[in-house]
Amino acid sequence: IPHDDGIAPARFCDCAVLMRSTGNQIIMERMFRVFGIPYTTQGLRSLFLEAPVNDLYSLFQCALYPQDRVAYASLLRSPFVNVSDTAFFEIMRSGLEPFTGPQPAGEDGERFDCGRSLYEYFRSQADRVPIARLVADAWYRFGYRYYILKNPRHHTFLEYYDYFFELARKADKSGQTMAEFLSMARKNLGKYEKLDDIDIIHDDSDSVQVMSIHRAKGLEFPVVIIPNMGNIGRNEPKDPAFAFSDRHKVTVSVGGCNYLYRITREEENNRKLAELKRLLYVSLTRAKSHLILSGIRSSRNRKSNSCMLTMLLSSLGFNAESPLPDTTDKSHATACFSTARDGFTFSIHGMETFDRDDLDNLAIPIKSMDMKAARHFYESAPIVSRHENTLEFPVSRINMEYAALKQRNSQDSQQNFLELPRISADSRLYLEEDHRRFGTLTHFILHERLLKSISIDTPINMITECLPISLQAAWQPRVLEELVRGGVELVNNFFASKWGCIVNEAGKLHSEYPFLMRFDSSGKMFFIDGVIDLFLIHQNQTFLIDFKTDRQLDPLYYQAQMSLYAEAILELTGQMPEAHLFLLRSGESIVIPVEIDRDALFKRLAAIKPDGE
Repeated sequence: IPHDDGIAPARFCDCAVLMRSTGNQIIMERMFRVFGIPYTTQGLRSLFLEAPVNDLYSLFQCALYPQDRVAYASLLRSPFVNVSDTAFFEIMRSGLEPFTGPQPAGEDGERFDCGRSLYEYFRSQADRVPIARLVADAWYRFGYRYYILKNPRHHTFLEYYDYFFELARKADKSGQTMAEFLSMARKNLGKYEKLDDIDIIHDDSDSVQVMSIHRAKGLEFPVVIIPNMGNIGRNEPKDPAFAFSDRHKVTVSVGGCNYLYRITREEENNRKLAELKRLLYVSLTRAKSHLILSGIRSSRNRKSNSCMLTMLLSSLGFNAESPLPDTTDKSHATACFSTARDGFTFSIHGMETFDRDDLDNLAIPIKSMDMKAARHFYESAPIVSRHENTLEFPVSRINMEYAALKQRNSQDSQQNFLELPRISADSRLYLEEDHRRFGTLTHFILHERLLKSISIDTPINMITECLPISLQAAWQPRVLEELVRGGVELVNNFFASKWGCIVNEAGKLHSEYPFLMRFDSSGKMFFIDGVIDLFLIHQNQTFLIDFKTDRQLDPLYYQAQMSLYAEAILELTGQMPEAHLFLLRSGESIVIPVEIDRDALFKRLAAIKPDGE
């Protein structure tokens, strides 16, 4: 993949696996562990299925409830004690209180004594020190982390501690006792559930990132892998008892011809289809260098509207009647499909059938696979230089280039420079990065307010807890609270303006709307990737609004950006919008003309080297 100093092999941390749903994530995790591939997850579902959390639970449960024989047995066989089978049988057969006897001989006796010290420590400290402190003690002080580190194949379990520690920290914050915390854990043991309210900050270790497509919004990775694209989602009845839409709310199927139910059902299906298309768009636009897609096309999903693979094949000119790949003929196992569209040639290669018997036959070789040799094999592959006749620019770069173009043709580039009011939060913004993050924070609050997830009466602490973890970690809690207040103040300026009423009356409203648009100019293709802050339709007129939190700005500096955004909205709605730049500090909006010398702009962009920024 491209690096600052040329082409270099991709590292694990350059790769991301994006999943439509995390229902089968546990299979992916287990395969990564089998092959020794380090990974981190953004939504751990197997926390209560694997050994680390079960071992910690057994330790705390035994310390708090000595009469729990199952917990005692689990503790004896866990890495904390790990007595032999013979010693374990004798200890459990005695029926005595934990670690009171009988005393095993030899090495088992030493382990039993260490277990007694461990047990007495946690029994004496339960409900006297925070639960998170006890979790940390078990992990670090009493050696469980060292046990994990001893075996490289177990290293992926290291992040389990981060999640369990975060659960303990939240329990401490809410005032739970150890008994209440264990009750929560007990209900989840053995369950494959997603923990929606847990976010942890991952380190920058060299590991593959596994996350849902939803989580990947706004992120980019050198290598993106999208598996299981043939998934059609949950099986739902063809005609469920209820249907829901924003217009008709809840409608009931009562049999026979029911107009309201049919219309509502159609709206519901269209909404789900639009959401799936949005997910597909997000997933396909996360890759910088390599995009790897895989999925099974079968009679079950080839005509399904809820299948990403079907959508993708249809967009490339393959329909439901296209033949399925024939992998029985080895000479034709590849190049099953090919087509040309918009100047590109696509080849779709079929894979040979790989059934469960093949997997069973490979089970033993997989365990002894030499990953170092495999690495040397792949590193020996020739490097293919790709010189594509396409350019992609962020809107910030386009603004800069068009401003430079205007400045070259005019001497009045500063005549519209505005100085806007200060707010109290400005005293906390020292670096350029602080100003950028504050803008992101304010846009997040504004987006949630437009979606009505929060209101003018929502407490500051609740808004703070809703912020993305990256923003929560950027400042100290007291500073963050002050900045959230500043962001809320700016958002209130918008809703107190005429636009507040227009937003409430608008027929259609789209906030933080991503798009990717293609332009052809100067013999090259340009892809403009942007996110529209807000566009809405009010009284049959379309409006484009871009929000600014800057203290100093030239409104016309953003003219090229607004022009391209307006063009994207024209493509989406068929109506050219009126473009406004809303200054959140002053509560004013400025109409921005969207007519620009686009040919001159793209000619300037075409002269920029693809790797030049």
